[in-house]
Amino acid sequence: MSRSMIQQITIHDFRGFPGDCISSLQLRGKHLLLYGENGSGKSTIFHALKDMLRDGTAFTKNIFSDAPPTSGQVALDFIETLPDRVEPMLWMNDLSEGLIHPVGHRYFVTMARTSGFLDYRAILRFHTASDKGEEMNIFSLLVSGLLANVEYPTEAELTFDSEWQKLKQSVVKYRALPDQSPPLNKPEELDKIGFDPPLWRSEEEQSADEDTDDIGDYDLSAAYERFCENELQERNLGIERFNTALQLRLQEILGKANDYLNRFDTGMKISFSSTAPLPSLQGRTHSSWVEEAKLNLSVQFQMQNISRPESFLNEARLTAIALAIYLAVLKLEASSASNNPSPRLLVLDDVLIGMDMSNRLPLLKLLESEFSLADGWQVLLFTYDRAWFDIARQRLNPDNWVRYEMFSCRFGNAERPLLKEDDDHLFRALVFLEAGEVKAAAVHLRTKFEIVVKSAFNDLKLDMPYTYSYNKVPISNFWGRLKGETWKCKNGVGFAIDSKGKIRTWTISVASEVVIPSELVARIDHAISWIWNPLSHSQVIEHYRTEIEEAISAVEALEARIRFVVNSQNTTHPKHQIIEILNIIALQKEIQIVVEANSKADISAFETEINARVAALYGL
Repeated sequence: MSRSMIQQITIHDFRGFPGDCISSLQLRGKHLLLYGENGSGKSTIFHALKDMLRDGTAFTKNIFSDAPPTSGQVALDFIETLPDRVEPMLWMNDLSEGLIHPVGHRYFVTMARTSGFLDYRAILRFHTASDKGEEMNIFSLLVSGLLANVEYPTEAELTFDSEWQKLKQSVVKYRALPDQSPPLNKPEELDKIGFDPPLWRSEEEQSADEDTDDIGDYDLSAAYERFCENELQERNLGIERFNTALQLRLQEILGKANDYLNRFDTGMKISFSSTAPLPSLQGRTHSSWVEEAKLNLSVQFQMQNISRPESFLNEARLTAIALAIYLAVLKLEASSASNNPSPRLLVLDDVLIGMDMSNRLPLLKLLESEFSLADGWQVLLFTYDRAWFDIARQRLNPDNWVRYEMFSCRFGNAERPLLKEDDDHLFRALVFLEAGEVKAAAVHLRTKFEIVVKSAFNDLKLDMPYTYSYNKVPISNFWGRLKGETWKCKNGVGFAIDSKGKIRTWTISVASEVVIPSELVARIDHAISWIWNPLSHSQVIEHYRTEIEEAISAVEALEARIRFVVNSQNTTHPKHQIIEILNIIALQKEIQIVVEANSKADISAFETEINARVAALYGL
């Protein structure tokens, strides 16, 4: 179905965005990768979207600007993909009209229910869910956090957090019942606790009074006890319904979360305790009932069942578990709204702080496959880690992602965010070269070169040069190592028909070859010595436009070569693919000769063999 996507996000006079500064993020219907320094305003964008999709949330106006009071707003503009125009979604703190909330917008309900917001604070709360050496109880994190707006699988329109809050209030009301029934001459007290004495008479008392409206003379205390017992049963029925709905949803979550953990390649599998999360209520004196709610998380890792993951797993694995559970919850909840044309947001604010590169890269693949634009998702991925931003921007498809950089700048007495759309460093180099800014072009060229080379170490699974700090390793160490690296495709296969009409095969060994051909190495080394190094420092040299252009071309060729090697490592080398194609053609001719010479020849085995070769050749 046709979906609307977000064209732009506008934030004005909200939290870290002052009133004299209107900031717009042009998403153009794509995902967003955002780099921002600490304090630059990433969290303002996070909270602007999150708070906007919460009914009743107060608008947090910026208080540091010198500008006079203004009408603050957060607005979402949509790309026109539907037959009728979709109005912008507007959350406004108007000076004259007060708070204007978008609860009536046609997309509000679905976006509020299917959009996800996760920041590093939530990840840290997961890490410290149990800090007393006990089992990891994530009941509160799950029910009031991840599942807060998720609907019951058994009853539509009921969400886990709202039902949990109602259940707690109901128990508080039950505990507040007086020990003895209020006297009949105080009907206001009877109404307050919901006790209607005639409804709780015994069968004998009801029979005696069935012909009169007068309650007569009966045991009021016994009636009150029957009322209290019924109140207890009603609470326990509610608890049972809640447990049933939660356990049903947990089974769905586990299956998808473990699938995501498998994609992270962490070697872990999670499970929840099989006992009912909420205990039955044991009378009005059961004061510790809320604290007894338990949903213990266990992790299977290296043949061990770990009940205290925070004591035995590192920060990266705990973060992977938290992300897997959260993304599974969100994916399951959004599936129930698949027929709604509204976009779905997934906003992740610095959630990868504790994850190493081996888990960060699989997460990018997971986000692109499970939360794709085709399914109506728009992922907003924020980070303060510049090195990670540069790596991510190399791997994410520019057709699906827009990239921004964000900085905090001081104007007068106030700070304001500066949003700058990110362009590839090669493009920036060309722009500066066109403007005659040769030194600036050289700096962007060198930056691009360093990103390509360092990324190659991750893509080719090469060991990094050892140091106590990754950023302290000079680029010459990486480049010197990469120049000497070799790679090897899969071995090819040769085959032919022998004199008896049978197919014979043999392996065509593939010789290893260098990752970077010598001609390309010479081009890059020339650029390093004659262009980047001198132009990146104060040294003055003669420079020519053609040499700068050649350096740009060399870096482009380097990036393409590394991409080719990465994509070819698990496939047959192109020249051996040609050999196999020629062999298949020759083999088909030989089979035809056999068939013509003997009309009874069975060619099914030949056809099976050829089909298998073609399938292997093209990865079918």
